Amino acid sequence: MKVYNILDIKGFTGALFNGVLFDDFFTVQAEITTYNSFLIDGRIKKEYYDTDEIKDTDIDVYSRWRKLKPICFNLIKGKKLPVSFALVFKFPQKDFIIRQYDKMPQLEQKADYYINIKYNNKILSCTSVCSINTFTAEFLNKGNLLQEAWDDFIKFFLKDNNIAVESEL
Repeated sequence: MKVYNILDIKGFTGALFNGVLFDDFFTVQAEITTYNSFLIDGRIKKEYYDTDEIKDTDIDVYSRWRKLKPICFNLIKGKKLPVSFALVFKFPQKDFIIRQYDKMPQLEQKADYYINIKYNNKILSCTSVCSINTFTAEFLNKGNLLQEAWDDFIKFFLKDNNIAVESEL
């Protein structure tokens, strides 16, 4: 897990709320504090949809950011900055990390990859989190390579999208 402090808060939030940078990510949770606190659980309520809608659409466990982004943007837009916001995004492709890194052994490991974005006290940060679903003897012998690969991916993702970071913690 690494924390990246975002230097250009206005540019990053513009890309986050008006751009397409995170649109394909799943939104696990969004918490926004302005004049009230708003908490959005990103889990899709399948009982809302009829059977045909579930078959015909891209319904997963969580809503994509592109679907919740306009709602969240409406909560923060205006003349005043929000007091805070925290977003938890889940990376949509589980096996992406293993395919992208030569140093990554072909582990039988399954993991979920998250990006936590937090704005509070005029500080914006992005944290990479890898959550291992199953621990195997092979994984324990190899160390925490999945987390390291995810940290590297987020570092390059931010750089490739011209997001300047101050430091890695």
